[in-house]
Amino acid sequence: MDSNYEWTYYKLFGPRIKKECFKDEKATIRNGKYIYYYDNGFTDSLGEYLDGELNGSWYYNNQKGKLERQKDYNKGILIKDTSFDVTEKDDKNYKLLPGEIESEYPGGIKSWQQYLIKKIYIIPTEH
Repeated sequence: MDSNYEWTYYKLFGPRIKKECFKDEKATIRNGKYIYYYDNGFTDSLGEYLDGELNGSWYYNNQKGKLERQKDYNKGILIKDTSFDVTEKDDKNYKLLPGEIESEYPGGIKSWQQYLIKKIYIIPTEH
């Protein structure tokens, strides 16, 4: 079974900067999870190395934490590169697609409130 040496870096007064894993004590062979962070604490990028080579899926986010890009590797070879649309949608003009619509209690919020009022019991406590 492999074991790794994990190095985690922090700012003196602030969030984590990065986490890196190495196969050897001298930190020369990258192996395991890697995570990099923006100054605001959101994840910049994350993925894994296997014996010093990029391996599996690597995810790249914008400074708001939204996924912008995904790169898939197999032992250091890029096999797929996918970009995602992260443009901000104008809430007033943005129309949800089927499957994106929020679930709602039958009858709406008023019916939900009436249901809760009927079902919540307050148990008196003795002092």
